[in-house]
Amino acid sequence: MPAKNTTPQAEQHKLWKFELKNLAATQKKFSRDLGREFQRSHRENTTCQKIAKASAAKHEKLAAKLVKTEKREGGRIHRRIAILRGRLGI
Repeated sequence: MPAKNTTPQAEQHKLWKFELKNLAATQKKFSRDLGREFQRSHRENTTCQKIAKASAAKHEKLAAKLVKTEKREGGRIHRRIAILRGRLGI
């Protein structure tokens, strides 16, 4: 049986089909990699937000404690200063 004689148009169609298949595979890989990168970034962002929330809560608690302590101890100090100034007549 003689070899098939193909036309230039048929060869061009084969090349286009091959290129289309190759591009589709590349697009699928690109989309998959992009999705993985987005998920990784989202997980990292979520983790950072949780850490930031915990840190902010810890800071608020400490700030409240310090304000309370400052009022209590500061009042005692101011009271003692006033007493001593009164005794000295200053």
